[in-house]
Amino acid sequence: MRGGDKDLFHIETGLTPKTDVKEYWENGNIKWVTPKDLGKLTNKFIFETERKITQDGLNSCSTTIIPKGSIIIISTRAPIGHITICGDEMCFNQGCKGICHWSFKIPQVMDTGIPHPPRLPNLCFRVNSHGG
Repeated sequence: MRGGDKDLFHIETGLTPKTDVKEYWENGNIKWVTPKDLGKLTNKFIFETERKITQDGLNSCSTTIIPKGSIIIISTRAPIGHITICGDEMCFNQGCKGICHWSFKIPQVMDTGIPHPPRLPNLCFRVNSHGG
């Protein structure tokens, strides 16, 4: 999204390395977020993930590591509507979207009375996930 002559942010889509290739998962150290991780949050930040991938796993599916401070939104997979801020660099599966490189401060956006963990209305994502 552009504001004037600057990008305000861009949206990244996550992907999953093949789960049957052990070299993509075994001893991985790259945090890989799934909707399941976000459904377990008790505050607005995510610092850890249940699963991690290797560099080979990352390269195999071209998922993107998004920077600390980016927002991850679950959009198309249950549980739907969770939103969180990355407390560290991480990547994510196709059930999530990432909003990266804000031109304004994340805490200003998140400290506007949104409950923790924040949750967006399911309808919003149902409409957008079907191109509406």
